[in-house]
Amino acid sequence: MITHVYPDDDHHLQTIANLLGAASKIVTLAGAGISTNAGIPDFRSKNGTYSRGYRHLFRSSVLVDTESRHHFYENIAKMRQAAMDADPTKTHRFIRNLHDAGKLVRHYTQNIDCLEEKTGLSTDARTGLESVECVLLHGSLHRFRCSYCLATFRQEVDREMETDLDPESPCPACTKISNDRKARGKRASAIGRLRLDIVLYDELDPRAESISAVVRYDQSLRLDVFLIMGTSLATDGVRRLLRDFAEVIHERRVGKVVFVNLTKPAKSWDNVIDYWIKWDCDAWVGDLMERQPALDPSAATFGVPLHLPLLENAQHPSRGGAGTSADDAILISSDDESDDDLDEGRSDTSFKSLDGLLQNARNKVKSGRVTGTGIK
Repeated sequence: MITHVYPDDDHHLQTIANLLGAASKIVTLAGAGISTNAGIPDFRSKNGTYSRGYRHLFRSSVLVDTESRHHFYENIAKMRQAAMDADPTKTHRFIRNLHDAGKLVRHYTQNIDCLEEKTGLSTDARTGLESVECVLLHGSLHRFRCSYCLATFRQEVDREMETDLDPESPCPACTKISNDRKARGKRASAIGRLRLDIVLYDELDPRAESISAVVRYDQSLRLDVFLIMGTSLATDGVRRLLRDFAEVIHERRVGKVVFVNLTKPAKSWDNVIDYWIKWDCDAWVGDLMERQPALDPSAATFGVPLHLPLLENAQHPSRGGAGTSADDAILISSDDESDDDLDEGRSDTSFKSLDGLLQNARNKVKSGRVTGTGIK
């Protein structure tokens, strides 16, 4: 049975605070609910990006034809700008403090805003995912990936948005190899096109195999706590991730799975999740800091490592498929909700573009009316 914990439940809140204070190995998983207080819309709440008529924006079919691709990148550009303008929330800073305290084994995020980078957590996989402090399960708004060779590239912050998000850009890595071949008198090789490095619904993540290896390594450690914040656990990959971590954590009788979210977990999570804290993520973190001052991130100052070189992969990967098996592809971004479910309660006055949605989220933050839906 899941123990339900509410904001006035002092006993269980203190129990969880003591658990985190004593833990030495914590793995965290976050969804869009930890970024809503930064002015970035979530996905599945009543006013979320996905449920306000933008579910088509994150389907793999958007990349099929030129018109839909341009519409996709036009809207993604606005989302990326919102992420660049946003500051990390109290929950983001708390995760960084777990790292600084030597408690964080790894942070996994479903978010593509990369606000974790602004706290200083590394998402750079150039030296191998094992050294990454924050694993981007669904990719990044700030990177491109070649659809042919899979090389990844960092978008330069000071370039104009339209240029950054041009879906027709040739891959620099492929281009260099082709030019080098021609300079040696050989036949030119194929040149791929860039696409945004995010995982869309109904497609596999080419890094799934590598991420699965990191997950297996983390699961081999004697973990104390798996802390989940701000996600509705709606994708298959994340559900599997939770079950796998819960299984190894519960092998130790002292190990616990803690879930912080405003939405109640389904009955199927009984015996998987130990504690459900029904609270806004930032509000819970604020309460936790009073109970465990050593984890208080309020005095921390973080840099913003966004000015990275465009080319991330110095070497061109081997050509061919990603080599991802169905078993290893834990990060298939599939959706279990029907279109009818998503349309329920939807206003007929859907936004014509993401402008209104993003401005609405920013206005709520400025006015103090945002409560952090904790839903993804």
